[in-house]
Amino acid sequence: MNKPVLWLLAPLVFVLVVAVGCEELGGTAIMGTNNGNEDMMLIIDGVNYGVIKPGKSKTVSVSSGRHTVQFKYTDGVAASSIAYPTVSYGTTLGLSCDATR
Repeated sequence: MNKPVLWLLAPLVFVLVVAVGCEELGGTAIMGTNNGNEDMMLIIDGVNYGVIKPGKSKTVSVSSGRHTVQFKYTDGVAASSIAYPTVSYGTTLGLSCDATR
């Protein structure tokens, strides 16, 4: 290839890489809020995303689509039933747990 053609292709490759990177992130998330009286774990699709202190929130990036979400106490006991929310692309879905024991 000659040099002028390479200069035309370079911006195209850059745009494709940036577009794919933005699409993967998308700003799609689930935010869990602990309104209870003790520490709780946020479980999304079977993965523990850590402990949320009372009165605090945690936001986790997810793909768009249907997910399973549950809050559990740090000893593993369920603090909520399992929710099955569908998260739309580019949105943050907020869920809270008010459980006390």
